[in-house]
Amino acid sequence: MKIFLLIALISIERIATYSQDEIIFWNDKQPLKWEDFTGSLVETSGFYASTHSSIKYRYSYNTSGTIYNLRFDVSSYFIKGKSWTLKERQTPALLKHEQLHFDITELYARKLKEELEKQSYSNDFKDQVPQIFNAKKLELDSVQKRYDDETDHSMNKEKQKEWEVYINEELRKTRPTNIN
Repeated sequence: MKIFLLIALISIERIATYSQDEIIFWNDKQPLKWEDFTGSLVETSGFYASTHSSIKYRYSYNTSGTIYNLRFDVSSYFIKGKSWTLKERQTPALLKHEQLHFDITELYARKLKEELEKQSYSNDFKDQVPQIFNAKKLELDSVQKRYDDETDHSMNKEKQKEWEVYINEELRKTRPTNIN
């Protein structure tokens, strides 16, 4: 039986370029603070803050003949230097809105792991795994956009509360997964 370890880091940026001081892995006991938003302000955005979070995964596998058994580790992370805020517009409500963006990323990291683990893999698993990731990433991007649209970027308090309840409920229903 052969054992291999492959690492796939998924994001526009490679996580390997960030130090532990520059990223925060999602942790329900470590909510974001305004001090975590160290990126340069994007004045032309029209927004008061921006959260840059993403998902990484790695997997190992062993083979027994034509059977491929894969084990996955999946994690979500926040990139401090890409996330920014307009200091004079910082409010607790806006920070909660930005935290929920990170929470949504964590939810989709968990959904990705569930999806990856339920699949059967053949010898083309190196193509299958990225396809599953890409499909889940499209879902994540769509949900992040819908969240901003429905909450009007945190201005619609009623919708903001609905989203908070929904995402927290979904997080409670899924199994935590961190690889830090």
